[in-house]
Amino acid sequence: MNNILRPTALIFALAIGIVSCNKDNTDTDDLNAVYNNAASETAYNDVASMGDESVIDEDLTSFKMDDAEKISAPCAIVTRGDTNAMPNVVTIDFGTSNCLCNDGKYRRGKIIINCPPPSAARDSGALFHHEFQDFYVNDNKVLGYIDVTNFGLSPNGFNHFKWDIVGGLELANGVGTTAWESHQVIAFLAGFNTPNTRLDDKIGIHGGSSGTTQTGETYTAEIDSLLPLIRKFEIGCRKHFFAGTAYVTPQNKPTRTINYGAMTPELCDDIATVTVNGQTYTINLDDTHE
Repeated sequence: MNNILRPTALIFALAIGIVSCNKDNTDTDDLNAVYNNAASETAYNDVASMGDESVIDEDLTSFKMDDAEKISAPCAIVTRGDTNAMPNVVTIDFGTSNCLCNDGKYRRGKIIINCPPPSAARDSGALFHHEFQDFYVNDNKVLGYIDVTNFGLSPNGFNHFKWDIVGGLELANGVGTTAWESHQVIAFLAGFNTPNTRLDDKIGIHGGSSGTTQTGETYTAEIDSLLPLIRKFEIGCRKHFFAGTAYVTPQNKPTRTINYGAMTPELCDDIATVTVNGQTYTINLDDTHE
């Protein structure tokens, strides 16, 4: 599996809270860039996943409001324009008040997707453009856009997609606004040929990201070339990566190494570690930016 993903950037988990090790006030222990990158990464990854599950079924019969498989159920109402039009327009509407979705996150507002008709949604070269209308996740406003391009089969036989993201987050409670840009490739390691269920999906990821925190600090991130980030979408596992190693490097500060766990066994939990300057913190992967 290590051969399917090349090195570069990012890290998943909509936010991270320290649960052990006391942290001092030195720059080497500052994890703010880790939190920012993680919050953006998961927010946009979930948008693409919800877009996929909303677009692929021509009559929307697989998108049931009470379906435990759907990330956005029971909150979202999905509407589609003329399915023969190009592009086809799909709107995922969570309403104007916070609604608790199946993945434990509160959402409101709309995701608007310009995409091919359902009959062509799985074709190589298909492009999906996602924009937002007052869209919030856990009271963080999601900005910008995400483009998803179907790249077809990789040389290793995996269906893969290119994601190009330009955006950021207006953080809850007036904390500030972040900027984030990412270019990455997602490989379906399992589940691509069963599009009406998410439970058997497993993805691997590589790519590059950079951002600016709400305090104006810039940073870059990358994934270990031999330890790609892996995520499964079965119930009880879909919130976080369960394996892989990523690096976040704030401007003029040491690199932070984030370890999500080993490739085998495929253990789904909320635990990861962050190591900086030889000191390791155990963290709990949380779904809110705090």
